[in-house]
Amino acid sequence: MSQSLVQYPASSPFIERSGRWHTSDTGSLIASWCGASLKFSHTGRSLSIKIGALAERKDRFNGGTPMLACVISQDSKEDEIALYDPEPLKTVDLFIAKSEDDVAKERVVELTLIDWASILEIEEFIVFPADSISKPRHVDYIRSLHIGDSISCGFSDGSMRVPRGCLDAFPFLVRDALRKEGVMIEIDMVAFPGASLTDPTEEEIESEGNLPKGLGTRFSHASPWSESEYEDERLPAQLLVVALGTNDEARDVTAARYQASLLGLISKVHILNADSLKHIVVLHPFPDFTEEDEEEFPVSSAESSLDAHIPTFVDTLRTSFPHITITACNIGKGITEECTMDGLHPTVDGQAALATAWLGEARNIIRGIYDAQ
Repeated sequence: MSQSLVQYPASSPFIERSGRWHTSDTGSLIASWCGASLKFSHTGRSLSIKIGALAERKDRFNGGTPMLACVISQDSKEDEIALYDPEPLKTVDLFIAKSEDDVAKERVVELTLIDWASILEIEEFIVFPADSISKPRHVDYIRSLHIGDSISCGFSDGSMRVPRGCLDAFPFLVRDALRKEGVMIEIDMVAFPGASLTDPTEEEIESEGNLPKGLGTRFSHASPWSESEYEDERLPAQLLVVALGTNDEARDVTAARYQASLLGLISKVHILNADSLKHIVVLHPFPDFTEEDEEEFPVSSAESSLDAHIPTFVDTLRTSFPHITITACNIGKGITEECTMDGLHPTVDGQAALATAWLGEARNIIRGIYDAQ
């Protein structure tokens, strides 16, 4: 590497973080939950990043989704997005100026781990000596903590591509739409394919194998790949969105068991965000067109489904957290099987339909939080 270049550790104070990032002893940043992002301003001739040794694709198949997205924003220009699948210990060039005008312009750079099946480690940012990296201009963001499953991740079963991973999933599509309207929001996401809210019972483990624990437990973990607790910085969230239940329904989890786990999860989130949390949204479980016919298997009927109990769950939460606004939203009610690639996981168009259904509600919620501040 040329000695004329300058290296800044990824954990430098001018890098703004969203999602879960672990700071290593060497100053690198490691993300394992998809949706984790870094944002900063850059002015100058070039910008590169050095990938750390811990970067890893856990599932190279994964529907063809790359590991990393880089979005570069400049005033009066359309955002530029580039996707990368970097190898450990390699350098990735994110920006090279094409003219002297480019050198003088400030740009906001946002890096996002978009693949649920990857670990991303960034060691350092590399620039020319005359270049600058700084904090983005101050904006008052509403921070949303989103807890979900494969649908929130932008999962693909391999039959159809979801090229931008979680950026093609409804939470981030709505985030981007709101940002274009001037409604500024950041998302911290804890989501993983196959995730349920509830932990499996001993009987379920015995009959189905070594099932992972639900996000009621795994929410506090630093990574989907380990049970170590997350101990790095958590930024206070004003909004909590719980987008779970589809996998619990598939396991015929009872309403009482689901409600207990939901109350436990929200109690954990509230302890961590007691001074900031203003609104909680419980999304209805997403439709699963792979489930058996209701008439043939009445145990899956609407009367016994978790979906039918969402109003009761919300009433219980309102009693437990009377100072927080708590609502429910069914953004999947208009989804058809044609919107999915396999009867469950949305296509890119299906995710766009979910985003359209969620956008109006999210807009009103975020503006309400702004007005209350």
